[in-house]
Amino acid sequence: DFNQKFEPKGNKVIHGAGQSFEQFKKYWVVVKENKPLIYMTYLKIDTLKEKLPERIKEMQKISNNLLPQIGLTFVSKTKGVQCKEILNREYDEEILFLISYFKKLKTPVFLRLGYEFNEPNKYNSRDFILTWKYIVDLFRKENATNIAFVWGCCTAFSRDIQKIMEFYPGDEYVDWFGDDLFGVRHFTETNNPKIITEDFIK
Repeated sequence: DFNQKFEPKGNKVIHGAGQSFEQFKKYWVVVKENKPLIYMTYLKIDTLKEKLPERIKEMQKISNNLLPQIGLTFVSKTKGVQCKEILNREYDEEILFLISYFKKLKTPVFLRLGYEFNEPNKYNSRDFILTWKYIVDLFRKENATNIAFVWGCCTAFSRDIQKIMEFYPGDEYVDWFGDDLFGVRHFTETNNPKIITEDFIK
């Protein structure tokens, strides 16, 4: 028990699945007991006004008890990294829409801002931290309290924990640590002595 935001009480684990409606629905049917509580999906900041309502409606088709876990990227296929545009307030309308929508849900939301930020040549660490803080401050200013901010790296992309920590915005801005892993090869040092996942968890 770490007393973190939305942490389940007692000897319990919250599990979820994604990353599409079709995949989640298949998993939901196969798992007859202990259904997933978290519905995972991805959004781009420049299309979230269009996509967010669509994704939440998909989630609610399965169950009204599900909690969204959103991976929000700051990278566009056509525009590239958008941190500077966010900091220049070019996406305030989209962010405020996101905040308003989440507040209306009135359920816990896990928000992975800039997930897998340590992917090589993806983000500048300084710009990433400033963007993270800017968005979190907007949520706080709008009194959106049903959000847990998840700082989600991918240890398979790095060989140095300090390089990952260069992207850390500080304890006061982070509710949860996350690590995206895509197989045993990304987890155990036995299979790959260069993987730092176990050290990162410690």
